[in-house]
Amino acid sequence: MLEEGFTAEVVELSEYALAKIEGIGVYAVDGTIYTFLEDLHHEACRRAKPDPEALAKRLFEWELGGDYYTFFDAVNTYADVLGDRGLAEYRRLAEKEWADVPALAPDPENRPRYYGGKRERLADIMQTLAYRSDDVENLVAVKSKDLSTN
Repeated sequence: MLEEGFTAEVVELSEYALAKIEGIGVYAVDGTIYTFLEDLHHEACRRAKPDPEALAKRLFEWELGGDYYTFFDAVNTYADVLGDRGLAEYRRLAEKEWADVPALAPDPENRPRYYGGKRERLADIMQTLAYRSDDVENLVAVKSKDLSTN
């Protein structure tokens, strides 16, 4: 379909397939299928040139809320497709979510803490955005929201 010019349809179908696979669980599916579908999705987006702000919203929701790191590191992977408008929207969405994340104070007992989930993904996104913009102050601000470990 991609080679026949049905690029928008491939974008939609690859997202549909990824949602179905997430629904049955990553452990039931070979990880190479995820990689194939994500690569196919990126290439289809590159060719279809979807609205960058709408794509940014979908990618952000997948990366933040997906169960299996679907579209992990989307900001870097899709920068060529998102362009300035899409990256700005991605940043806007991330900053809006990040504003509600409480800071974690130092933990003098250095208790083990669960890493993962929405907070960790959002922190990764915010750090990636800071690195992409060479904003050291922003990176320090992101990292300073978690002082729970030494």
